[in-house]
Amino acid sequence: MFLWKMDKLQVMRVFERLCPTIEYALDKNAAVILLSHLGRPQEGQFSAAFSLAPIAKKLEQLLHSRLNLFHNYLEGIKRCSW
Repeated sequence: MFLWKMDKLQVMRVFERLCPTIEYALDKNAAVILLSHLGRPQEGQFSAAFSLAPIAKKLEQLLHSRLNLFHNYLEGIKRCSW
């Protein structure tokens, strides 16, 4: 199933299964970048309904590590605050 057709719970389950691989990479001092999106927000407009912030918070708990969540990367990276 493609991530853009999944809801937040389904996307979280995908990332939970990736945690051992992410942890392994971090233990080896790798830089890890996760890219994803939810739904089809209107071009150029932020919509909290499609935000990955809840998933990022949960991943922080699972990985015991601080994550940086960015949006609007095409216009230059801007850090999200939650």
